[in-house]
Amino acid sequence: MQKNYLKRMPKSVHSPIQAILNTTQREAENIDKQLDKLLDSLPEYRKKRVLLSSAKGADKALTFTLMCELSELGSLNQKQVAVLVGGTSMIRDSGNSQGKR
Repeated sequence: MQKNYLKRMPKSVHSPIQAILNTTQREAENIDKQLDKLLDSLPEYRKKRVLLSSAKGADKALTFTLMCELSELGSLNQKQVAVLVGGTSMIRDSGNSQGKR
């Protein structure tokens, strides 16, 4: 949001807006360092983080988000994860009966 202000506002108010952006960036970096330290201290999370971050296109933000929002990762198979995140519909078939899809 602040970056948009820089584009629209007169140059006379750019300095305080830039200060807000700098502070926000520093705080985000501090949070990342704290998360790194915490995850490195817990072997089970360190292993998950290494595995998730090895995937092509997976950056730190995605890795942290998946670890926080999907703590079940590692204990479910890929179909179960897809159902959990809503990536697939539940097929309600059993024997001869076919349920609503």
